[in-house]
Amino acid sequence: MEREIEALLAEEHDAILFPDVKANGAPLPTDKAPRAKTGITPEDGYEIYRADYPEPVFTISDLLAKGVTLFAGRPKVGKSWFTLQIAVATASGGELLDRFDATAGRVLYCALEEPKRRTKTRLQKLVPSAEPWLSNIKFVYRIPPLLAGGAAQLDQYLTVNPCEVVIGPSPPQNGRRMRDRCGRWHNGSDCGVRCDLDSTKAAERGIPV
Repeated sequence: MEREIEALLAEEHDAILFPDVKANGAPLPTDKAPRAKTGITPEDGYEIYRADYPEPVFTISDLLAKGVTLFAGRPKVGKSWFTLQIAVATASGGELLDRFDATAGRVLYCALEEPKRRTKTRLQKLVPSAEPWLSNIKFVYRIPPLLAGGAAQLDQYLTVNPCEVVIGPSPPQNGRRMRDRCGRWHNGSDCGVRCDLDSTKAAERGIPV
């Protein structure tokens, strides 16, 4: 009985590893079209070596390229301050940190974890006077969850209003909400810059997020 069980297990094992071969070693008839391969798709090193790839296009010179950028760090290290400075530099077409040149353009800033009052206070610290180019930054304070229509709303907005940079919070960690030091619930954001849209669509549009 044990030998029969071992033979059956060995047969099942071979059927998994060698699905196109019979138990006696003969190949199975190929009546059906070959199945599409699944899994990883390696790229040939020789072809990569010979290929021509375009140079990255930077919105913030040598720092923020067009595409998707994830800006991560521990809480209270200045992520929101830095992303707001990115927004100000892009909206004004000036410099970021007095070092990196910015391409002038519109910014969509999803400030989902702060009130308008804090936005105003921080803007006034970064920009001494009310400049007309501040209109290039559009702040969003409420939006449905991405899978409940939020992504579609962002996509629709950016189709009508192309932006040079999109800034938004990260999704909740493991889908959970977290308490901050004041006991308030928030989304557990670890990131100051990321794409809350489909990354492929953002990359196709050349939006650094």
